Amino acid sequence: MKRMQRLGFWFKGVLAAGLLLAVLLVGQSILGYFRLGRVIVADQVQKEAEQQIHSLERELRQAEGWDPVRWKSILEEFLSDTGKKIAWLEILDGTGAPLLRAGRDGRAEITPRQIQAAGRDRAWISEERSSAGGKVVIALLPIRFRPVRSVPGGADDRSARPPETSSGPRLAAVAVYLDSVAAAFIPLQQGLTVSCLAALVLAASMAFLWWQFPRYVRGKQLEEQLELARHVQTDLLPSPCSKVEDIDFAASCVPAWQVGGDFYDVFPAGHGRTAFVLGDVSGKGIPAALLMGLLQGAVRSACWWNSTVEHETATRRLNDLLHARTSPDRFVSLFWGCYDPDTRLLRYVNAGHLPPALIRRQADGGFQVLRLDKGGPILGILPAVRYRQGEIRLEPGDTLVMYSDGIVEAAGPTGLEFGEDRLFGSIEKLWALPAQSMRNAVLKEVDSYLASRQPQDDMTLAVLRMEAGEALPAEAEKPTVTWLRELAPAQPLWAYQERVPERFTSI
Repeated sequence: MKRMQRLGFWFKGVLAAGLLLAVLLVGQSILGYFRLGRVIVADQVQKEAEQQIHSLERELRQAEGWDPVRWKSILEEFLSDTGKKIAWLEILDGTGAPLLRAGRDGRAEITPRQIQAAGRDRAWISEERSSAGGKVVIALLPIRFRPVRSVPGGADDRSARPPETSSGPRLAAVAVYLDSVAAAFIPLQQGLTVSCLAALVLAASMAFLWWQFPRYVRGKQLEEQLELARHVQTDLLPSPCSKVEDIDFAASCVPAWQVGGDFYDVFPAGHGRTAFVLGDVSGKGIPAALLMGLLQGAVRSACWWNSTVEHETATRRLNDLLHARTSPDRFVSLFWGCYDPDTRLLRYVNAGHLPPALIRRQADGGFQVLRLDKGGPILGILPAVRYRQGEIRLEPGDTLVMYSDGIVEAAGPTGLEFGEDRLFGSIEKLWALPAQSMRNAVLKEVDSYLASRQPQDDMTLAVLRMEAGEALPAEAEKPTVTWLRELAPAQPLWAYQERVPERFTSI
């Protein structure tokens, strides 16, 4: 809990810093965008207008004195040479009244305060205005050149000089198309737009993470609970390797998720007998694990190993309990049996589980596979089902392999399942090994077959190996499925002394 609190403190600190950074980036991007539109573009408009006025002044120097007709011609010719940069030009007197004009797209409409602002050393720039040709910005600049025509004798011709009163040409109003100036700043404007959007996305992401943080903490707590449930489920399982009477036993159970519905059990059943159980609950995860815990407790608490009738009755009661208490999509396959060392008989009931295989070495070197399938349907589907107990005699050297469908249905990269043939073939190749080494080697082969793919179902494998001893007279039931296999090439024992793959040691 303290670790989660510390994690929450640092996580919130990082989110707060990220949110603050995002807000600063948004503010900086917005300020940069407005500065670009209101300051940088305006400065560029002023420079463009001053450049055009200086060019106009050079044209006016060629005129001889104040000649409105001549100046009008110069203005129109100058305007045509500027292309699409200037919308119109006006020459104003000191009061702002127009004296000359070139172009037809709008008027200056200059106020006295604006005239006062347009001093000799600076220009007044208007806001954006609409015109027929697009948005324009008007620049009001003083005309610094007043042409005076000289007369013979060195005297100035006062009649040709522009009036010194406010009615003389004093100012020039230049309407510059905004697009002609702002086009150079389009990449910068796009960059600022992208930066602003990125900052907004960052801020939204930080806010979303802050909003989702309680759910994240809850998820981490659930993960810790699942890890604890996995340890509890591990503690419920017996030792993966043990020796009971004359049987060498090894098993492994690996859930597809943190917890699963597969389980195995082995425990003493009194009078030297040993009970073996392997079950598979439908589904995966927590629902299957809860049902698995219920089933394992019921198996341990019922004294089903005393007689055939009690074994069959206990199976029927389990079926009725599951049918009454669980939904139709929740069912259980179960194989449970009891081994009596005095008679070497394994009495069992198979309730819809994959039939365990009793593999026996024949005198000619081949292998006989007996399937233990007597019992009845899976538990929890049909009410009032009758189950029958089966029995089989175990001989020295026999190997009983119990497994869940996650083993034989493990799919490789091509989608082909591992299958029972591969499983039984592996057991035959590993015949000389003890149960633990045989289990490890089979699981290693399954892991290699999966090729690092995640198992899609819980996987359980249990190997019961009868140790060598004096054989009793054989009076076992006939096998339902029997076939022979050729003896596999001999392999040295060290070739199979492998550890269980890491994914198979998680539970």
